[in-house]
Amino acid sequence: MKIKEIAKLCGLIVYGNGDFQVEGITYSEDAQEQDISVAFKKSDIFKTKSKVVLSEPFFEQSDKILLLCQYGQLFPSLVKIAKLLAQNDPQLKLCCNSDFAHNQEKFVIGPNSVIGKSTIIGPFSTIGTNVCIGDNCVIESNVFIGDNTVIGDNCVIHSGAKIGVASYFHYKEDGKNKVFEGIGKTIINSDCQIGFNSVIQRGTLSNTVIGKNVLIGNLVLIAHDVKIGDSCMLICQSGISGRVIIGKRVSIWGKTGVKDNVSIGDDSCILAMSAVTKNVGKGKVISGLFSREHKNELKIQGFIERLFRK
Repeated sequence: MKIKEIAKLCGLIVYGNGDFQVEGITYSEDAQEQDISVAFKKSDIFKTKSKVVLSEPFFEQSDKILLLCQYGQLFPSLVKIAKLLAQNDPQLKLCCNSDFAHNQEKFVIGPNSVIGKSTIIGPFSTIGTNVCIGDNCVIESNVFIGDNTVIGDNCVIHSGAKIGVASYFHYKEDGKNKVFEGIGKTIINSDCQIGFNSVIQRGTLSNTVIGKNVLIGNLVLIAHDVKIGDSCMLICQSGISGRVIIGKRVSIWGKTGVKDNVSIGDDSCILAMSAVTKNVGKGKVISGLFSREHKNELKIQGFIERLFRK
């Protein structure tokens, strides 16, 4: 496609030859001459082989053809371009779940369960009793959805995920370790994505609730009675213990652990490999093993390193 056509359809501004034709879009280090290179930082603009660069506005001269998006819109813009190019080139095929529609004869649905319109269920998946799944969902292969689970519209649950499994509420009785499976439900609201091999436990006495537009990565564990607000993002290999309350628009990055019975305020960010052991206020950026604000954690680590060198 020509650059000017892409710019018009995606709401971008062109600086340079708008008649130049491109074949694909990729990262700066992988881009060839006919690709659109995505510049996440200024240095990407100058080191790429591509003649066309997608970036946010900047104020340095360049011999590249620039596709400029608004500040903060780089990721939505690259997704729009990728989808547009995929529509026009069969070799750039998007990952699509519609193939499951042709192989729906090998899944199990329990009694009194309701499946919404245009929802696709992949082979070897198991849907329990009294489950309600909304419209336009995709349940990929080898998914388990336990009894009394509620899933909203437009959700995607990837292969291997386990939703509404027994609560792991452990206690001691007569000197023995025991587990109570729970009587609560699992409720997942609309427009959520659950990653490969992730686990969401049902509530013990209350419900485990996932808000709208929540993205949960691969190999994530969400324990019993957890409440997650709208528009949150949980990255791969994170673990959320029981009865944790997470506000809206919270980002929890990879390999993070959250202790039970803590709360995380709206718009907070928990950086990778952190251990959250106490409540986190609104809008905080937390890192490290002691749940410190990120700036303070950097100062402490810097002090320890200087002390060690001395």
